[in-house]
Amino acid sequence: MSSPANKADLIAQVQARTGLNASQAKAATQAVIDSIRDLTFAHKELQLRGFGKFDLRHRAGRAGNGSVGPSSPRDYVKFTAGSSCKAAAQ
Repeated sequence: MSSPANKADLIAQVQARTGLNASQAKAATQAVIDSIRDLTFAHKELQLRGFGKFDLRHRAGRAGNGSVGPSSPRDYVKFTAGSSCKAAAQ
């Protein structure tokens, strides 16, 4: 099994597909990542038709039991794949 792709791989893809130089591709990639985060937290949902949807969810705190300690309430982001991602996975 191959290792998972990382941010450097994404930057290389952006550079290859756009013709940007390395520093421009890095800045563009970071801008997109920051924008996804900021819009998801500001609007509770970001939908990119065909690609997928980012939802801000809330997990309530839970009391612990004998083997697991309590957990604090927290927000998290859930990604749901859209039609183009689902088709690529086939």
